[in-house]
Amino acid sequence: MHHEIIIAVNDLVLCRFFYREMLLLGEPVADSCDNVIFDLGGTNYLMLCRTGATFLEHTSSAVSFAIEHPEFAKIKNKLIEQHYPVVDCGRKAGRDSFRTNDPEGNPVLLLCPAD
Repeated sequence: MHHEIIIAVNDLVLCRFFYREMLLLGEPVADSCDNVIFDLGGTNYLMLCRTGATFLEHTSSAVSFAIEHPEFAKIKNKLIEQHYPVVDCGRKAGRDSFRTNDPEGNPVLLLCPAD
């Protein structure tokens, strides 16, 4: 089964950098002036879609998503060094977690891999 997380963004260049470099998702598998797609492993993808919509409510969205990443501690330290918000969320499903926001305020939950 194919799964995608789709995030509407205004500044695709800035958000591409954040997800590629700050969250260490690597090079996109597809990259255009309207969409950027990151492979999250298996059949899971994260897509950034450029939009001109100015009415989007990023931080108050009822939807959130989580990404497990093997470089959990490195990402957390990098975000703190670059003054991104990092909020510890305790243990989620037996794993350490924290929440941050991308440059446009979209919330992202990061999970430490299970032991």
